Amino acid sequence: MKDSGLYERLRGVLSDDMSRVEAYMRDTLTYVRLLQPMRTIIEELLTAPGKQIRPMLTLLAARALGAGEAQKEKLIKLGALLEIVHMASLVHDDVVDDAPLRRGLPTVQETYGKNIAVYTGDFLLSRVLSALLKGGMNRSGEEIALAVEKMCIGETVQMEMRFDADTTEEQYLGMIRGKTVALFTAAFRIAGIECAVSDGIMKKLSELGICFGYVFQLRDDLLDYVSDAKSEGKAVHADLRAGYYTLPLLYTLQGKDGAALKRILEKKGHMDEENERDVMRMIREADALGYTKERIDAYAARALTLLAECADGEDTARIKEVMTWLTKSIRI
Repeated sequence: MKDSGLYERLRGVLSDDMSRVEAYMRDTLTYVRLLQPMRTIIEELLTAPGKQIRPMLTLLAARALGAGEAQKEKLIKLGALLEIVHMASLVHDDVVDDAPLRRGLPTVQETYGKNIAVYTGDFLLSRVLSALLKGGMNRSGEEIALAVEKMCIGETVQMEMRFDADTTEEQYLGMIRGKTVALFTAAFRIAGIECAVSDGIMKKLSELGICFGYVFQLRDDLLDYVSDAKSEGKAVHADLRAGYYTLPLLYTLQGKDGAALKRILEKKGHMDEENERDVMRMIREADALGYTKERIDAYAARALTLLAECADGEDTARIKEVMTWLTKSIRI
């Protein structure tokens, strides 16, 4: 979340809660038998925690739904565990993608090697499982387990789609519904579970999480084409080079330059700078970035409607502010 003003305001509102989230993450990941270099890696991950948007959304949603102190205590733990799952997924993703950077810093696999990175991600997930079982957080734990399951399936589907220029928009959106959307859906559903909301409100919370997940992923798709490594803290055009064809590219393939673009993509992993420039030109001429932004705006508008139907108040307004920022901060 690059808007430090918004981020600091949310951190201010949730200051005590997020401090407790981070403390619980540290307690959960402290393990006396852990050896080097994994002990150092865990410390590095905890000191560069990223946006922590999923636990923030869980806590804001719970507050909007009227969570009491006892409920909040449990939600702080669940928010922390959601973030550890997300952390594990990033460590594993960087191995698969052979990514050198994450948040402007060398990735675990870049510094320590792929084997240790895989074991680190596995260790993170094992600690989440242990915490859920020890804490008796069965119902919300089921949501986290289901999200992990969907994420794994989504990532597998993404690998199957790699370098497939015939992938449809519908197939792509179905894939990211597992890969990215699942954990956002869990974030909102956990708030609903712990606040014992009605089935009707739970259904709206589920859709709200879906909308947030799509906005977050499609925004990331856009930024891979319009940002630079310095501002994003990771390599750009990485998806294109690795054969992960996201919505702007898939939309362009359906237009007048589709055949020419397909011929370039047939190079599979051997794309040079000239080819990248040609791809970017075709994407811009097709207004694929504009189309992707329209899809983002549509999901955001639906999210705002759902929020109004779920609850009202300061915390609802803050969730709206996060969604508004996600959509307004994109420059195409």
